[in-house]
Amino acid sequence: MKKQDGFWIAYSDVYPGLEVPLHMASPSQPEIYEFVTLPRYQNRIGLLQYFAGEPGTSYLVTLVHNAIVDLSTLTVIGDAAFTEDCVRTKWTWHDNRVDTDTAYGLEVFDLSRSPEPVMLDFDTDHGTCSTGFQVNDGGAKLHAGPSEEFPVVAILTAGIVVAGCDHRDGWEGIIEGQDETCSVGISVPERIPYTGPCRSGWIDQSLVTQIYG
Repeated sequence: MKKQDGFWIAYSDVYPGLEVPLHMASPSQPEIYEFVTLPRYQNRIGLLQYFAGEPGTSYLVTLVHNAIVDLSTLTVIGDAAFTEDCVRTKWTWHDNRVDTDTAYGLEVFDLSRSPEPVMLDFDTDHGTCSTGFQVNDGGAKLHAGPSEEFPVVAILTAGIVVAGCDHRDGWEGIIEGQDETCSVGISVPERIPYTGPCRSGWIDQSLVTQIYG
């Protein structure tokens, strides 16, 4: 921990660049209790639990807080009381948010991931997105990023052919299109994110079959 401009900040050698402001309810020094990652969110979401002071009011004597962090972006999502005077507050976890009910009222923290764009690669021989995939029987969900954790942006029907542009950890980044109007087969000077005009996203590799490229 360090004190900066009158505020306490926690940092970690394990996650360089992550700095977590500690919201103290009294002038006392904070104490870090534990830091855990949550398997429900593929360990992307972490909780930093710390002693947040002793306000000394009639109904709040000792506070323990949880800071919620996104380890994929090294950002703080929010901070709320975990115990108030040794009594657990109510935390309700959902797939893309957590609701906290504390003495300060109900707060909702968004845990969804920011979309990750499909990247177009520099290829002087074939141009961008030179691999073709056909969606298998049963169709496929098109996600906003390479994981089930990202929201579904479309459902692709069986048999449709898409252009493969990017791949990561068992996921294909695709464009729903086959020609230059969708930036398929063009030349780009460097690796750049795809911004349209055609629909793009990420498909589980097990749901498509490569048919060319």
